[in-house]
Amino acid sequence: MNEALELETRELAGQAHTDPLTQVLNREGLRAALMEKWPHPDASPEQFAVVFVDIDHLKKVDDTHGHSVGDKVLCALAAAIQRGIRASDKLARWDGEEFLIICPGTKAADAHLLGEKLREALSYQIWPHGLRVTASFGVTALQPGEVIGDAIKRADSALDQAKSNGRNCVRVA
Repeated sequence: MNEALELETRELAGQAHTDPLTQVLNREGLRAALMEKWPHPDASPEQFAVVFVDIDHLKKVDDTHGHSVGDKVLCALAAAIQRGIRASDKLARWDGEEFLIICPGTKAADAHLLGEKLREALSYQIWPHGLRVTASFGVTALQPGEVIGDAIKRADSALDQAKSNGRNCVRVA
């Protein structure tokens, strides 16, 4: 394969794995990153934590200020999270205003601390239009012999608890 075609192929692969708005991984990019690290996804040989993040009341921002402002909030949140996690952690836009962080070598207690750190950092973030933006967090750790999907579901349930308990908090499952 010639060099130009190889470069174009890599660029297209990168686009397929990256959320075009926030420039973080998308679901497919996260799946590819996990498959690269753990080729047999039935059970990970390594401890890791899953952190779900959901922007509180983004629909209200969209309805009040327009979707372009909501998009800026999404980008600012993704950038803030990216600054607050380790290089080994993987951040992906999961769905709409939800993001997922995979934290290798991390126990639930440490992921809880990470969630609290990120939640607090958002209060210092400068948001578009002077908005005050908060987020809710659901945290869990992979259990021995557990499939990754089960940990993701459990973190999602913890996120639902955080949203049900007034938002702008971290819940561990």
